[in-house]
This record gives sequence, C-alpha cells and structure tokens, in this order.
Amino acid sequence: MWIVPASSLSPSDLLSLGNNLRPPLRRKRQHPDRRANARIIAAVNRVSPAVVTITGRAATGDLVATDPFSLPATGVGSGIIFSDARGGLVLTARHVVCGAQALTVRLLDGREFPATTYGVDTLTDLAIVQLEPGAEDLPIARAGDSSALQSGQVAVAIGSPMGTYTNSVTSGVISATGRDVATEASAYPVFPN
Repeated sequence: MWIVPASSLSPSDLLSLGNNLRPPLRRKRQHPDRRANARIIAAVNRVSPAVVTITGRAATGDLVATDPFSLPATGVGSGIIFSDARGGLVLTARHVVCGAQALTVRLLDGREFPATTYGVDTLTDLAIVQLEPGAEDLPIARAGDSSALQSGQVAVAIGSPMGTYTNSVTSGVISATGRDVATEASAYPVFPN
C-alpha cells in the first residue's frame, strides 16, 4: 500500500484517483432465502384455491365409537380437489369423513357444496370425497411424483386446522423417504411407504 500526502497531488490527480477507487457497480443479487420464499409463495398461490375445508356431521350425536379416528358429532378437516370428474373429487384423510352421514366442502372462494364419501383406504388413512352435481369451475391441484422426493427437499403444507384457520401454510424439509412408520399405540395402524 502506498501512502501519498494529498497536498502533493493536483486537483485533477485527486479526481482521477477518486474515480479509480470507486468499487465497480455490481448487479444486486437476490438473497437465496428470497428466491426460496418466492418459490414457496408461487406454489401456495397456485395450489391454495384447490385446498378445501370439509365438515362432517353424524346423523346421531355420536360417530362410530370403535374407530380410533372417529370424529365428534361434527368434525372438520382439510382436503384437496384433484379432479373435476364426477362433479369433483377431493382427497382427504379417512378420519375426516369416517362415520359422517353428511359432508360439506367449502372452497377458498367461499362456495360450499354437499358431498359424499366416494371411497376410503383404512391402511393409508386416505379417503376420496365426491362433490354433489352442480359444482362448476373447480380449481384443480396437479399431483406430483412422490418417487422423485429427496431428503432435504422443501415441502409445503396447506390446510385448514380446526376449520378455523382456512388455508394456513407451513413449510419444512423432507426428513427421509422410504420408511415404514409404526407407533406403539395399538389404536393407530402402520403406515406403509
């Protein structure tokens, strides 16, 4: 490093020196977290309209008491419209619809439709709900390829916890793939891959 007394430099030398000392202009790069947030926001905006709130009501004051996933007289859960076939099909958890005699599906835009349970799978705790005829212009969420998931990949969950917090969003990472999950409590089934 050279130190030169400013008094020994002419005004034009100082101007020239000052111009050379300026840092080069750089294009402002977006922070990686902002890029990740932008991708999550885009995914939420694309999928949220297809996320629904399902309310189930039992004909009597009690649902099937022997089912560990049974709902109270009125139960609420989330689902996602995956097809407009048969008036509209919604994927949800089996315990959301188990024992319910009447179902109502509410969309993010406020529309509500009566629905029925189309099918259930007790092993995976999944169910398909069919909207009654009359549902039009339904938002559909495209299914992804779960075989392509990798540990460490970002995952986003959108739902309506307790039916109150409509289209709540959270994100996290895939911790592992290809695992069987078993619980010690005999009331819960083993969920396969």
